[in-house]
Amino acid sequence: MKGLAFILCIYIFVSGCQNVDKTANTHDTVNNDVTADMPYFEKGINYVQLIPDSLRNQEDIELIEKLKTLPRYLKEENGEVVFTLSKKEFLALGIPEQYYNLVLKDVKSMNKMFKENNVKNIDSLLKTYPSH
Repeated sequence: MKGLAFILCIYIFVSGCQNVDKTANTHDTVNNDVTADMPYFEKGINYVQLIPDSLRNQEDIELIEKLKTLPRYLKEENGEVVFTLSKKEFLALGIPEQYYNLVLKDVKSMNKMFKENNVKNIDSLLKTYPSH
């Protein structure tokens, strides 16, 4: 019985260590600088979403508030989610470039998921988001 429990623990540990889509694709027509073989988070950058709440400073909190406004720039076009801000417009909001790359990766990931699950009501899903 102990052997079975040990094997089960090893299986759970190994399956949890597998690469879980850390290289989400991005919308190639939006930004060719971001590719599918890039890791989700760039190394050496401290993203605010990775900083515990108790360690965030005022600048981090302000950036989070800016990031919360981004869903309003998502829309449905031809059955896909599209991010409507150009990189220049995005940077003008005062948000660092690495977050633009994350948004593009997320949009590509959403579109893939919607396509795989045959989701047709994308526009209504976007409208249900509070800041949209």
